[in-house]
Amino acid sequence: MNLTDKIKRGLNQAQVKKVLQNPDIVLSSYGNRVIAEKDFGKLNLRVIYIEENSDRIIVTAHWADKR
Repeated sequence: MNLTDKIKRGLNQAQVKKVLQNPDIVLSSYGNRVIAEKDFGKLNLRVIYIEENSDRIIVTAHWADKR
């Protein structure tokens, strides 16, 4: 995900870091992807990533309606 994508989605690096450091929920996804989600008031922020060795590679991040 590049800076332009984050701006279009109304995200900033601090929000994504907050989700990764202290998610409200973590779910397994297809393949080896992981979904981390955190409540930010009216919406939840979902960060989808892959773990390789001790690194987290972000695939995408987006705002989602609450479940």
